[in-house]
Amino acid sequence: MRKLQLPVNAVKNGIESPYKYSVYLHDRKILYFKSRRKAQDFVRNFNTYVSDTIRLCYDIHVFLYSTYLNNSFTIKPYESNQIKRKLDGFLDLIEKWSRDYGDGWQSMKLNGFFNILNHIEDSALEMNNYFKKQKDYFHVNRINSYLQMIYIFYEKYDEIFKDVVTDLSYKNKPVKHLKPLKDIS
Repeated sequence: MRKLQLPVNAVKNGIESPYKYSVYLHDRKILYFKSRRKAQDFVRNFNTYVSDTIRLCYDIHVFLYSTYLNNSFTIKPYESNQIKRKLDGFLDLIEKWSRDYGDGWQSMKLNGFFNILNHIEDSALEMNNYFKKQKDYFHVNRINSYLQMIYIFYEKYDEIFKDVVTDLSYKNKPVKHLKPLKDIS
């Protein structure tokens, strides 16, 4: 499985700061570190987390697809098409994610990781809604357990960034207010 290639960059600004290294993630999220070693450790741990999560998403997809195939003869055609479209979209996302991207495009690959998580969650919710309509609570409970795993992935992602300083300087810029025009009449 291909991993993220997040580079550790030296901070080059004129302001004296204790943070000497940065890692650019996505959506203007830049993480700053005091030492190169801590930055490299973060990148290594984050790559492991992303790879493990993708592997677990494979397992969840296999479960959802096998459940779909086992029940495909009882599912109505419209609902079957909706569920199948959701399940097949996962394979397209995995194919896009596993491509090689250049150094500057790793944030795109990270966004693909979140697209995969969101897609698995949507697929599970779609199947869950179908089984709730059919009052098949055995499958509802099993899918709910996998949904809990997905929510744990999201919580783990939030935990990773709790102790890291995030660049939010774009929010600190003051907004200019225009003076209202005087009535000329």
